[in-house]
Amino acid sequence: SRKEMESERQAKESEEDAKRRLEAVAVKEKIAQDVKEIRSVFFCDICNKGYKTVPEWDNHLSSYDHHHAKRMMEFKEQQKLTGEDLEKEMQERAKREAKRQAKDLEKLRAASGNSETKQSVQATDIDKSAKPIKFGFGMMGKAKSKLQPPPKKKPPAPSAEALDFD
Repeated sequence: SRKEMESERQAKESEEDAKRRLEAVAVKEKIAQDVKEIRSVFFCDICNKGYKTVPEWDNHLSSYDHHHAKRMMEFKEQQKLTGEDLEKEMQERAKREAKRQAKDLEKLRAASGNSETKQSVQATDIDKSAKPIKFGFGMMGKAKSKLQPPPKKKPPAPSAEALDFD
């Protein structure tokens, strides 16, 4: 009374039935592969979108979305730095930061009224292990949280006399 499982049917089938079944499966797989190849012709790798017809494909290629994605991809490729370029950029930033710190230190010494001969600070005097300061909007969120006033205290609970309901 239950429906027979595919594995049970395959166990009972003759060699001729098995051959027909395998041929049918091969035909279905071939059709699926052909459809996949045909659809890959109308697939945009940049936008990761597929299209069924030529007019849809042409419309996509002339669309703003496609051109925008293409420009963004080109921009990202230009912005990529190789390992050497990145290392060089980090060294230049560290040198600029060291010079800026030296100037600031010199200004502080001059402002403190130090009567001794002003000592010029070389960039080599600055700690090399110091990381460069990061600038950007991310820093503003942290600074704001430090400048906010402390939370207000809760008012004291009312006394038993104030809650008298007579």
